[in-house]
Amino acid sequence: MNIPISKFTVSSLVLVLFLFSLMWITAFPHPYSVDEQAVEDFVNSTMRQWKLEYSSYKDLKVARVDVRFQANPKNFVKAEGAVITPVGVDIPGGQKILKIAAYPQPVRELSVDGIKALAWTYPGKCRRNLHYVSLCLVRQKIKQEVSFPSNPSYSKLPKSYISDALAQAEDLKEHSLDECATFKNWPGTIVTDGSYLQKFKTVVEKVASGIVTQEDEKQKSDDICEAMRKLRFSGHRAHVLSVMACRQLGIPCFGFISAVEEENYYIGTYSDQSGWIYYDLMNPENGFFSDPPVLLTQAPLISEFQGCNHDYWQASAAGYQGSEWGTTVIAWTEWGRQNSESNFTTAQTYILDQWEK
Repeated sequence: MNIPISKFTVSSLVLVLFLFSLMWITAFPHPYSVDEQAVEDFVNSTMRQWKLEYSSYKDLKVARVDVRFQANPKNFVKAEGAVITPVGVDIPGGQKILKIAAYPQPVRELSVDGIKALAWTYPGKCRRNLHYVSLCLVRQKIKQEVSFPSNPSYSKLPKSYISDALAQAEDLKEHSLDECATFKNWPGTIVTDGSYLQKFKTVVEKVASGIVTQEDEKQKSDDICEAMRKLRFSGHRAHVLSVMACRQLGIPCFGFISAVEEENYYIGTYSDQSGWIYYDLMNPENGFFSDPPVLLTQAPLISEFQGCNHDYWQASAAGYQGSEWGTTVIAWTEWGRQNSESNFTTAQTYILDQWEK
């Protein structure tokens, strides 16, 4: 399969030059306050403004992403670079970004495969707590009922997007599944005849049933091929395998991370008749739904982009430094962790017309 380069492509060279240039940018220019009240004042004023501006619209959503680097000596890195985090994604027929705001003011907005990311300076000359926040306003196209028509189609999606959504493990060399001898035929062994939506349903439910709990961590494998044979997965490997197995069956599919506090791994597919249908691998009891929280990333990427966590299979922010040899991660954050010692990224979704402060 020939995979076209996405119109949202950001080259790694451009990113390296951008990161390298940050060494000469003054970090956190005045006036900037690290006071938490200043952060909340920004959030409240922005939400009030958007609520007034879009008062005639119903059910618009806002993703709030907070990134914190703690001054704890174990985590602090003395370096200059950029903090980059995804804040939302444009999905044809599914989600449209309307506005983005951030505090402090970012130095760059970056785009890759429809994903919008913001970059701030990472000032490492003195040790202190750092707090960045973004707000992303989106409109989602939602079908009120989830259905699985017997003759679905996906002709309304842009052709380039369909091509991206069907790119297989062999094309992308995704997580070495192209080297797994049993993977090529494995998806076909777990589904029966039916529409691609019915096969999608079977695959994601089957893989979700193999996700191990923290108590059973020793039962999972770090080798995705072995995990597939044993049907024992971490949430991340279940995410990757679900997407690539569906594509192996000719089902247009992406993996998504949403703006909620807990660890989440969404799988989504599309039909002209039913719109986008999603499944949360970490909460299989919720079944299929069409009204997700704001979606922050989609994976796998077609474009090459070094300023992201695990090719956007993960959505947590990180600090990056550029040099003539490439991009280096200088400080990671964990997803959803909130304590005084760890660097962490948290996210949540607001319904704009229901927001009050």
